[in-house]
Amino acid sequence: MSRSRPLKLFFFLATLAIWAEPAQADDSAIFSLIDSARTAAQAIAIDGDGSDWAGIPEFADPVGDAGGEASRDITSVAIAPTADALLVKIETAAPPPTEFLNFWLEIDFFREEGFELMLGLDLSFPDLLNIFPPNDFGIFTSWDDSSKAAGQVFEVRIPYASLAAELPAEMAAELSGANARSWVRVRPFSVGEDLAPLDLGTAVASYLLIPTPYALDPPVPAGGENPTAIPMPLAGKQYVSQGPMTLGSHSGVWAYDINLVNDNLHPDDPFESPNLSDYFSFGLTLTAPVDATVFSMDESQPDLPPRHPGPILTPPNFVFLDIGNDIGLLFSHLIQDSVPVVPLAPVKAGDPIGLVGHSGSASWPHLHLDAQEIDNGFTTTPLAFTHVEVSLNPGAVDPWARALDEWSIRDGFFVEPNPAPPAPDTDSDGVPDAEDNCVLVANPKLGTGGTPAREGFQTTTGGQLDDDADGFGNACDAKFGTPGQFVGGVDIGELLASFNKDRSGANCGGSGNKPCAAFDLDNSGQFIGGGDITRTFQLFNKEPGPTCEACPLECEGPACD
Repeated sequence: MSRSRPLKLFFFLATLAIWAEPAQADDSAIFSLIDSARTAAQAIAIDGDGSDWAGIPEFADPVGDAGGEASRDITSVAIAPTADALLVKIETAAPPPTEFLNFWLEIDFFREEGFELMLGLDLSFPDLLNIFPPNDFGIFTSWDDSSKAAGQVFEVRIPYASLAAELPAEMAAELSGANARSWVRVRPFSVGEDLAPLDLGTAVASYLLIPTPYALDPPVPAGGENPTAIPMPLAGKQYVSQGPMTLGSHSGVWAYDINLVNDNLHPDDPFESPNLSDYFSFGLTLTAPVDATVFSMDESQPDLPPRHPGPILTPPNFVFLDIGNDIGLLFSHLIQDSVPVVPLAPVKAGDPIGLVGHSGSASWPHLHLDAQEIDNGFTTTPLAFTHVEVSLNPGAVDPWARALDEWSIRDGFFVEPNPAPPAPDTDSDGVPDAEDNCVLVANPKLGTGGTPAREGFQTTTGGQLDDDADGFGNACDAKFGTPGQFVGGVDIGELLASFNKDRSGANCGGSGNKPCAAFDLDNSGQFIGGGDITRTFQLFNKEPGPTCEACPLECEGPACD
C-alpha cells in the first residue's frame, strides 16, 4: 500500500519557539549531462547570487501559490548532488527573506520510499533536522554545518560527512560513496511568519554528479534478475509509489504500486482531499498488457474514502490474468462494478479490464500489480515493463528521462509507455521489411477474408502470389524446394504428385506435406490442374524468376528478358 509522510510542522511548533528566542535517451546522453553538470557544480558558490548555476537542470514551480507572499513564492528549484555535498537553489518571485526558518527541505537520499530527512534552514541559528529512519520514530535535532545564503536566490550546501554523523549507522552508510543510491530527490517548501506552510515547491530529483559511467538504476532486490516483462497496463506518466521488498504489504513480496501525482508528488488536488474524484488515478482505464485468459476476478467490494485504511483484511476488487507459462498477473484496488470481464474469458492486449479505484486496504487510489507463479502456490515473482520512458521528475519534460526497451520496476521513478517505433516498411504495404518478400514494391499480404486458400503475398499485377515466400511470384516459380539452380525433372515430378489436389491443402509434393498453393502457378481454380502443369513445362530448365527488384510485375516480356 502506498504511504507518504505529510509535512510534520505541528511536531515542531513547541520546539521552534525555543529556537526563535535565540534565533536513465540513452545512458550515454545521461552520462554526458552528468559530466557537464558535475563540472558546472564545481563553480557554484553559496553566496545568494545564483548566476553560477548555469548547466544544472532547473525545474519551474507555479507562481502565485504562496498567499501573496512573493518572497516566499517558490518559482524554480535546482539541485546538484555532488560527491561530497548536496547543493540546492531556490528561486522566489521576489528576493527571499532572511528571517527565521523561511525554507525547509524534504530530502530523499536512500532506498526506502518517501522522504527520510526534513531540514529547516536558518540563516542566523542552527538548522532543524528531522530524521525518519525506516520502521522507527523520527529523530529531532539541531544541526549547524550547512552553508546558506539569501540574496537574489536562496542557496544551501549540505555536506555529507557532517550530516552522516547525525544519522543512524545504516543510513549514514548509504549517504555517499559506493553504497549511495544513484539519485537524490528534494522537495522544498516555504513557511510564513506563523510557521504555517505557504508554498510546497516542485519535487526535483537528479542523478549523482559523480564520475561516470555508473549504474543509473539502483540494484533490484536479490532474485529479481529475470523478471516477467510486460507492456504498461496504464497510460500516462505513472509514479512508482512503492516497489517490491519494501514496507507494509510489500514486505517480502514482489509487488508494485503505481499512480499519477502532481509536481509535489501528491496524488490529489487539493491535497488530502476527502473526495475520490480529486485523485488523479481514480477512474483510469486498466488494459490487459498482453493476450491472456481471465483466471479470476471480483468487483463486488465498495470503494472506501481516501486515506482510510479500511477494515482489516478488506479485500480489494481485482482481475487476475493467466498469461501462460505458469504466470498470472494481479491488478487490484479497482472500482466497484468496473470489471467488464469474467473468469475463463479470453482478453486481447489493450482490452479494458477495469478502472483504478480505492477498494480494499489502501491509502489512496492507485493500481497494485504483481506477477505470480500459479503452480507454485501463487508465489510473487519480479516484474518489468517493456518499451517505456523512465524519468526522475514529474513534469512533461525531464532531462534525465531514458527510453528503455525493458525496465525492472523500482520505486521512486516515473514511468510511462514509450511504444517501440514501427518496424521499417520501405514500400508502405503494411508488411514489415523483415517479413516482406518484396521490400521495394508494395505487395501486401492477402487477408484471409473468406479466401484462406489465397493467403500469401500479392504482387502489383494480376494477383500474382508468392506462396512459398521466396521472392518469386508463383507464375515465375517452378522450383518446389528441390536441389539445383534450374527447374528440372524432379520439379515436374513434384508438380505431378500434386495434380488435382485442393489448393488450400498441405498434402502436395512427392512427400505429401508441402503447401499446395505453391504449386498453383496459374493462380486459378481450386485444384492443381493442367494449367499448372503447362506452366511448369514452360519454365523447364530455367531459373525461378523474376525477383521483385528486377521485375516485380510480370515474368515475361521485355522487362524480364
